[in-house]
Amino acid sequence: MDSPEVLKNIIRRERKARKAAEAIIEEKSLEIYLANQKLTQLNESLEDKIIDRTKEIERSREELRLAKEKAEAATVAKSQFLSNMSHEIRTPLNAIMGMIELIREDSHDDLAKGHADSIKYSAENLLKIINEILDFSKIEAGKITLEKIGFRLDRLLEGLKDIFQHKADDKKLDFIIDQSPEVPISLIGDQVKLNQILVNLLGNAFKFTEKGEVRLKIRAEKKNDSIYTFKIQVIDTGIGIPKSKQARIFESFTQANNSTTRLYGGTGLGLAITKSLVELQGGEISIQSEMNAGTCFTIEMPFEISEEISLEKKKQNNSVEQVNFADIKVLVVEDIAVNRVFMKHVFRRKKIPVEFAVNGKEAISKLTKKTYDVVFMDLHMPVMDGWEATRIIRSLDSPVLDHHVPIIALSADAFEETQAEVKQLGMDGFITKPVDIHVLYDTLAELFAA
Repeated sequence: MDSPEVLKNIIRRERKARKAAEAIIEEKSLEIYLANQKLTQLNESLEDKIIDRTKEIERSREELRLAKEKAEAATVAKSQFLSNMSHEIRTPLNAIMGMIELIREDSHDDLAKGHADSIKYSAENLLKIINEILDFSKIEAGKITLEKIGFRLDRLLEGLKDIFQHKADDKKLDFIIDQSPEVPISLIGDQVKLNQILVNLLGNAFKFTEKGEVRLKIRAEKKNDSIYTFKIQVIDTGIGIPKSKQARIFESFTQANNSTTRLYGGTGLGLAITKSLVELQGGEISIQSEMNAGTCFTIEMPFEISEEISLEKKKQNNSVEQVNFADIKVLVVEDIAVNRVFMKHVFRRKKIPVEFAVNGKEAISKLTKKTYDVVFMDLHMPVMDGWEATRIIRSLDSPVLDHHVPIIALSADAFEETQAEVKQLGMDGFITKPVDIHVLYDTLAELFAA
């Protein structure tokens, strides 16, 4: 049996151990408490941060929404500005180029014809600059659309020959169209865009070539039963492009150097537009050039094959020679006096009876008293514009005598969306100012050929 002293010692040790354990428990409890407090604070801080971050995200979303709305509004404003600018610049150009064309064709004085040619050349250059700026803006805005219609490559090449042969003659250059026999001539695609691409490249070739030749070389390789890959090259013997500049030649507002701009002019947009138009049609464009040894632009682009017969038939049926123009009664709605004078001369050449209205309201008044075979309608006019006048003409509730009279838009607004809106409104065609006399006659032929 243990002595009382031994028991006391055991009790003291147990008390000491218990106090030590309690101290440890208290210390750990305090640590747990402090950790819990810290965790609570962190949790509260995290919740605050989440709330702040959520608010920040919501603010960012609102800012993005407002920025998007501003960007969309800016795009609309830009498009509207460009549309107005196109109209305001092209309208006087219509009169200038139209009247000059009449002078050139009617004059028997070689000196006067020479002066008229100089004015026409300057006006065409101005129009080319305007077109490049508008095309670049449309590409930037993603508003370029592609057509898929049948066309004849040989006729497109004939048109290019007509356009550039006189430039070749003026500079004493050879202009060669080298088309291999296997190249199909009846295609499906966007003829207008292809023509624009080739006009840009050939225009540059003639601009920068002083001796030798400009060659348009066309080859084609069959990809499948309906698709051919075309290889089109524009080759010149001109001044060439330095190797250091070739990588940037397709960038916007870029030319080989400042002296090139001063010497030859231009906006520096032509090749950027050309590259975009090629790529939009699933093609690629590349360049090879050496200083003072010429330049070769190569395009590889797919085209579908089309049927020739229907195209040939359509071309024959729409011949200008088949139309008796003297039987066509025309109403021209145009607010600019000098443009009315030009149009008067254009129609008189074919002995076409023509009357004029200076705005849409006057046109409606005439159409309620008399029928016409066709109406050429300007779009932007005071008092009543061409849009509203067309709505009234097409409305069966309006007092006009013929709600189905063919209406051809005659406008300096060259945007494709404007042409699409014109068709939706019920117009039957669109002629862009400056008016090409032959396009106007061809339009009448399409409407009235027997």
